[in-house]
Amino acid sequence: MTLMTAHKILISVALLFSLFFFIRELVEYTATGKLEGLLLGLGSGIAMVVLGFYLRWFLRQGADHSDHSGAS
Repeated sequence: MTLMTAHKILISVALLFSLFFFIRELVEYTATGKLEGLLLGLGSGIAMVVLGFYLRWFLRQGADHSDHSGAS
């Protein structure tokens, strides 16, 4: 496994965890009405969006580098 593959997997897992935590906290907020659940849900939602953009950028960078990594 290359370092880039491991990085893609870790970012994807972090993205999925953020999605899970986002849903969990919003469900908790709707059940209890506590502001803490809403704030944690929104924070993890923001983290999810940022990780999504980063993963998309990283995948594009990997595609760009694989085109230029061949021997000349």
